Amino acid sequence: MGQTNSSIACKFLFHFLEKAPFFLCNKNRTARESKPTLSDRIFYAWEIGQDLGHVARFAPIVWELRKHHVHFSYALTDLSRCYFLQRSVNDCIYQAPCCTALRGQVRENLSYPQTLINHGFLETDVLASRMVAWMRLFAIEHPKVVICDFAPVAQIVAQSMGIPTVMLGTSFECPPAESPMPPFTSVERHLQPAIFEDQILVDHCMAESSRRVGLTPTTLAKMIKDSKKVFLCTYPELGCYGPHRNVSYYGTWNISSGKQASFTSLHDDKIFCYLKFRPGVEYLVGSLHGLDADTLIFIDGASKEFIDWFSSPNVRFLDSPADIATLASDLSLAVTNGNHGTTSLLLSLGTPVLMMPLHIEQTVHAKRAEMSGLGVTIDQSRICDFAKVVKGMLADSSLKQRTMDFSSKSEKYRDSVSKIANEILTCL
Repeated sequence: MGQTNSSIACKFLFHFLEKAPFFLCNKNRTARESKPTLSDRIFYAWEIGQDLGHVARFAPIVWELRKHHVHFSYALTDLSRCYFLQRSVNDCIYQAPCCTALRGQVRENLSYPQTLINHGFLETDVLASRMVAWMRLFAIEHPKVVICDFAPVAQIVAQSMGIPTVMLGTSFECPPAESPMPPFTSVERHLQPAIFEDQILVDHCMAESSRRVGLTPTTLAKMIKDSKKVFLCTYPELGCYGPHRNVSYYGTWNISSGKQASFTSLHDDKIFCYLKFRPGVEYLVGSLHGLDADTLIFIDGASKEFIDWFSSPNVRFLDSPADIATLASDLSLAVTNGNHGTTSLLLSLGTPVLMMPLHIEQTVHAKRAEMSGLGVTIDQSRICDFAKVVKGMLADSSLKQRTMDFSSKSEKYRDSVSKIANEILTCL
């Protein structure tokens, strides 16, 4: 069979990057390199994942580290999220070298290695090209440490170049350094050999790609073990694999950037919904009109026509995300897609959550929250039961008590941002 256009393009890019000077290495670079701030430069790398959660999680850490006169370079998979970061004149922002489309054989996404396969970790040309791009970025910026937020290629390259790395993320993004790595959730026994075989394939592709570009070959387990720090930004009750052994948890924290919002006083029960627009969401919103509850909704992607049609005195739409912390004291229930940042924050503030996941990462986190007795998960096939499930959750006083107990336990994580910042400083 002939080579695909994407494979040919990757080979061309690989040879171009290998031979050509990087496009930012020009006369202006000489002036920047003379600045003393480069000696305390931290590089934040985000390769895999969507939405605001990654950058929003790191932003308060940036604010804390600014107090120590460090500067940052950022490589983001989605540049539309860079507005969230506090930036100075010495900071640089790049498009992260990432896999923009699923390539090769698509896996079911039952484990960390399978997630990487779905992002190009079975194609040596693709992976080698990304490695060369990260090498050029690090050669330009000379970071003292690289913060890897679901950025495995950046992590491989930085470690091979002798740059300290730390991992930042949930357990979905920071798996245990084991070989074979466990699946995200319990799976049928007959699926396990294929999952473990995929890790071997990923390790082989990593080693071959590394050799091709002159880096030291490594494995997934070694990559994680060689990280100076692993910051698990979640709770033991919500981790994909259950509580990790010998790992520190840092919980989640509120980002006070949302819109200030308040409920009406029509009903005692208060519901907050934070969802992505998708087919079937109109049934969900329509069901809320029949409940004896005041509801605030933010639906990412909803049209003005949709909002105008479904608005009512007890169902009010927000045009931007709300500041959850200001709503939490009034909330009886929240409805989310199971995204970790929003869901875990709501739980830490004592609010039960009804979760309607859209993809594997949300499904894994939602199932862990449900197993811990902190919420309920329903999928698309059960959307007709939405109103019934909401009524049952509002009437369940034991559910509310469990989330309040969880909130009390999460108090010990309240100063996690400053702890993480201080630990990062030890790597400089």
